[in-house]
Amino acid sequence: MGVVRSIILQVKKRPRLEKSAAPPGIKTDYERVLVVGTGGTIDEKGAAEILSAEITPRFQESNMAVQRSLQYLQESRVGSDFLRIYAAFHEAACVYPITSRNRHSGERIPLVHAEEVATDAVVLAFQAHYKSAYQRLREVLEMVLLQLYFAKVEDKSMIGKWGRQEVKTPALNIMLDEIAKDALYQSGDGKLKITNKLRRIYRDLGAYTHTRGVPTLNMGLMGSNILAFTADALDRFFVLFASGCRLCIACIAIFFPQAIIEVPAFAKFGHLDPVWLPRSDEVKCIRSVLSATELNVLEDLAASNVWFQTVCAKVNSLPDLSPAEIEETYEFVVNSAPEAVDDALNRINELLE
Repeated sequence: MGVVRSIILQVKKRPRLEKSAAPPGIKTDYERVLVVGTGGTIDEKGAAEILSAEITPRFQESNMAVQRSLQYLQESRVGSDFLRIYAAFHEAACVYPITSRNRHSGERIPLVHAEEVATDAVVLAFQAHYKSAYQRLREVLEMVLLQLYFAKVEDKSMIGKWGRQEVKTPALNIMLDEIAKDALYQSGDGKLKITNKLRRIYRDLGAYTHTRGVPTLNMGLMGSNILAFTADALDRFFVLFASGCRLCIACIAIFFPQAIIEVPAFAKFGHLDPVWLPRSDEVKCIRSVLSATELNVLEDLAASNVWFQTVCAKVNSLPDLSPAEIEETYEFVVNSAPEAVDDALNRINELLE
């Protein structure tokens, strides 16, 4: 009996968990007024007038900007490149390994959040909220570096403390110093100058977070305080997004080479293949945004990555599934209780630790 079929048969024996009743909602009894300062109120009619005069026009301006941005994206020479990098970053954000140790620790949260924030940044940029979009890009860099910092830091209690807001997100230099202790990163950084590039783009984006002069304000970016599609500002977003995300992908690939080198997990596990081992088309998507020089350096580093080579050896030691067995994994995923599928995936992840 194959490993995958054995796992499926074991988890199928688990009783289906009954769904617990949803907790009662928190009841509130706010008055329908908006308090202004320490005296006076605005009733519903007054609030509606403010909404109509001040806020609704911003929605209209934003919607118009979205239409212009989408049209510009289709016509721009950088549009297709931007979309490839956007897709590649989302694929790379899934490669952080899931283990029995980190499954419930929150250790993977920064990279999950970085993926979400990258989408937020794009939406804001298309709505002509350029300053806010640049600010979100800075957070993407910060979260990716935090993820790698968590992977390398010896004191793993930092993860829980950060999640509970007991400690702040470390400063950029602290995270980079910790990451730079890794020999593979040192080697890659020496050839690709990743750290200097990260510092430069982080500094550039910081100008919009800390507002360094009129050029970093919306009125400076758009030439007006009225929301409006601005080609130069959107082009700058495309450049910053592409530069930042390509650096993030390179950093991720140094530590987790499965981002750029396919591990044949689907052939071994079918539709129960771990999400952190990308499939062939996903790896191709990530590789497509890196230069030949970057890929050569990253592939050389992968050959020296003991953890990655161990994972590859474990996966390659397993027999390939037949088409019928792959179909069986699909039926199991589709028709089984979520907790049974989760249990099967956890057991497969444990096989690869």
